[in-house]
Amino acid sequence: MAKVAFVVDSTACIPQDYLEEYGIQVVPSLLIWGGKAYQDGLDIHPDEFYERLTRTREMPTTAAPNPATFQEKFLDLLEQGKDVLGVFLSQKVSAVYANALAAADALAADNLIVVDSRSGGMALGWAVIRAARAAEAGAPLAKCAEIVDNALKQTGFLATLDTLKYLQRGGRIGSAERWLGMAINLKPIVGIIDGELAGIERVRTRRRALERMIEMMEVQVAGRRPISLAILHTNATAEAQALLEDIHRRLALDEWVIASVSPTVGAHFGPGALGLTFLAGGNDKIRSATSHRSRNDDKRQTG
Repeated sequence: MAKVAFVVDSTACIPQDYLEEYGIQVVPSLLIWGGKAYQDGLDIHPDEFYERLTRTREMPTTAAPNPATFQEKFLDLLEQGKDVLGVFLSQKVSAVYANALAAADALAADNLIVVDSRSGGMALGWAVIRAARAAEAGAPLAKCAEIVDNALKQTGFLATLDTLKYLQRGGRIGSAERWLGMAINLKPIVGIIDGELAGIERVRTRRRALERMIEMMEVQVAGRRPISLAILHTNATAEAQALLEDIHRRLALDEWVIASVSPTVGAHFGPGALGLTFLAGGNDKIRSATSHRSRNDDKRQTG
């Protein structure tokens, strides 16, 4: 059993089978809706969330877990004799990391490290999975932190949204704000640059937006292996599968998943969003056996 335990927040969107295989612990963010607080992925799940989102006028809001919640999780793992590495959503888009850091500072444990990923989603998730595989092979805490740091430098995040209104309502719109009020038929492509959500490009059709994301990914991963890809979506399973098939025709992937994003991410992206989060390059000799698993619409493959 690995000595190092890993903690992420629920916006990492790591599929359940990876969480179980590597014992990755998740601290849920909060979705506030109709005067009630829901723990992301526990009290409310993607299918339920998007069905409700399409029939209500009351928009949900989100909140980061408080420091006490992180402290409880860290302390539980430390008392089990674990070293703890927490990797969290970029502090430029959420208070998640700041609250986790406050909890770590309060505990003042030498064997507890928290990291600002300066990213999010499975871009963060792939880095943690790579380090968790090393931990299973005996890598100590400091080495795992180094692996995460190096992996995060080789990740990418791209997404296309049907509309910017959800980002605007949630205050997460970043540099894409300059596009507000422009032609409504333009499809935005966003990414994470320097830890902040940024508008990258606008195109005229959904099909072109997906094509441009593939083209940008091809440039970013050129000459680098292995390639781990996650296609994340907000209630767009069929399009996610078609996008994966398009990428397979153009790139040799080593590992891939399709998964719904968590409700607290979906609250900002809105229905119909599609994202590519990938890790390319570096040394990932420690791998699971080839497998194909599913959980609801989540699909995972290594090959």
